[in-house]
Amino acid sequence: MPNAMASAVGFDAVDASMIEFMKASIVDTLDTHGRECTMKLINANSELDNAPVAIAPPGNFASDWSTLIKARLSLLVLATTAAGFVIAEPNAINWPRFAWTLLGTFLAAASAAALNQSIEVRRDALMHRTSRRPIPAGRVPLVMAVIVGVGLGYLGCFVLATQVNLISSALAGLTIFLYVAVYTPMKWMSSLNTLVGAVVGGIPPMIGWVAATGDVQRGAWILGAILFVWQLPHFFALAWMHRADYQRGGFQMLSAIPGSEHLAAQTSLLSALTLVPLGLMATSLGLAGMTSAFVSGLAGLGFSYYAFVFLRRVDNASARKMFFASLLYLPVVLGTMVMDRGSIAIDAALRGGRDVIIDLPASAAPQMQKRISAPQTTQLAPTTTQEIPKIKTLATPTTTSPISPTSTSSTSSTSPTATSLTSPISTSPTSPTKP
Repeated sequence: MPNAMASAVGFDAVDASMIEFMKASIVDTLDTHGRECTMKLINANSELDNAPVAIAPPGNFASDWSTLIKARLSLLVLATTAAGFVIAEPNAINWPRFAWTLLGTFLAAASAAALNQSIEVRRDALMHRTSRRPIPAGRVPLVMAVIVGVGLGYLGCFVLATQVNLISSALAGLTIFLYVAVYTPMKWMSSLNTLVGAVVGGIPPMIGWVAATGDVQRGAWILGAILFVWQLPHFFALAWMHRADYQRGGFQMLSAIPGSEHLAAQTSLLSALTLVPLGLMATSLGLAGMTSAFVSGLAGLGFSYYAFVFLRRVDNASARKMFFASLLYLPVVLGTMVMDRGSIAIDAALRGGRDVIIDLPASAAPQMQKRISAPQTTQLAPTTTQEIPKIKTLATPTTTSPISPTSTSSTSSTSPTATSLTSPISTSPTSPTKP
């Protein structure tokens, strides 16, 4: 028993010494690694302190407010509005109305942009792409941005209502409401925000059309549909290139949601392919001619090719190419429609002319809908001349008798076959003279 107890005590002593040795080893190891990590942090901090820091240059008044109203985006809105106005007037452009339309639309677009940035100021501060905007950077006070945004919105709608028409003003107000009150909060709630944003982008050409014609006609819907469909692949490409930034800001963009990349690419391809029949419909419904149909179809197929490449690869390079293809598509198609505006029919094309359709408002009577042919070469219809009636005169072979007072013509010859012409005011053109 004593030997067993001694052995047990010996084992306990060995175990205790081993445990102490392991503790000491662990402490030394941790101290060593801790010192190494500490030195690395110190070195990293010193490198950061000594490295040149990229400081955003202080903005000036013009650049800050240009960024606040998203001047480049507003110019794109103006371009689509102008295209809608000019396409709606194939014959003559009302330039004063055109200028008032662009002014009112620009003010409305600037209002929507300023209010959008006022609401997203905290999320913009988290994103690298937007953190230097004037509101999150503190160069423009938030309260001032809100006041200016609301004022620009009221002023734009007022200009359109008083100088153009009420329908265009209502469409501008609808654009501001959808962009600020619906699209902006949906960006961090649902990926369906892209559809709402596409609706907002499709309204400006409709404003231009309504400003020119006074009514929402089929041409306005076609132009709005083209802009709506075009924006889907355009924005999916942009969201893919900046997906990390959108995730950092907490925005629910389809291209930025993990696992939804291929869905965004598939939607982009289907949208680009849809632009081909929409461009052909613009010609078939009378907005533009055959040149526009050819160019829009070719541009749509080219756009679809880059969308297909994006679907196959789903990477930054293919997304960038699709994005630049979208930037090229819109000015080419709308510019061609502007230059080739006015409807063309098959019979008009065969004779070398063009048919201009006056599409009156729906409130007009059906009999007021008319189609006016305006060929390049004008042919005058042959005029019919009324034949002046001839009056036969009777004469004897040898003598000439006095003319009766009631006769309406005199004899010009003693020949039995002699005839004379009477004035058109003759009361009895066929009465023979008495011998």
